[in-house]
Amino acid sequence: MSSMRDEEREPEQDAPESRPEEAGAAAGDAAAAGEGAESEHAALELDEAELEVAIALARNALFEIAEFEQVGPFHEVVDEGGGVYSLRFESKAPGYPDWWWTVSLTNVDGEQATVLECGLLPAEGALLAPGWVPWAERLATYRATHDEQGNPVSEEEAGAEAPEPEAPRIRTRKRTRTRTRRRGGKAE
Repeated sequence: MSSMRDEEREPEQDAPESRPEEAGAAAGDAAAAGEGAESEHAALELDEAELEVAIALARNALFEIAEFEQVGPFHEVVDEGGGVYSLRFESKAPGYPDWWWTVSLTNVDGEQATVLECGLLPAEGALLAPGWVPWAERLATYRATHDEQGNPVSEEEAGAEAPEPEAPRIRTRKRTRTRTRRRGGKAE
């Protein structure tokens, strides 16, 4: 099934939106930006042929985790340092506007690029989930704004002190004698 999906996608890889000519400028910009940063490795330098191969490799990696329609056109190359670089593609996934499909690659000893990881990362201004709140705090907030039956209470009632719950009733058991029977029918 995956070979069938790859065959369907090959024509799309040559689409105008993923042309390496447009990406060449982005790679040059990323390389220029990397020169100013202090690093023990040389700045990212990809020529057009290497960039074209990297884009094809990144797209194939993305198509293993995402639907074809969810991956948009190539956007930029980001030098992560240490010989690692990331290729970013626009996200067309529903519910993820302003996010980037990102594939991190590396070239080890001048060999062909290798995929390190790929995923969906937020861009600046992307809609993010709220921060995690511990259960005890969420429960306290819920109890302060709802009555015992789970119905929301008005702000006036929520602000008033809740009455102290009554002490639970303790049931005591009566002690009874246990009888045992012996053979012969006599009880002790």
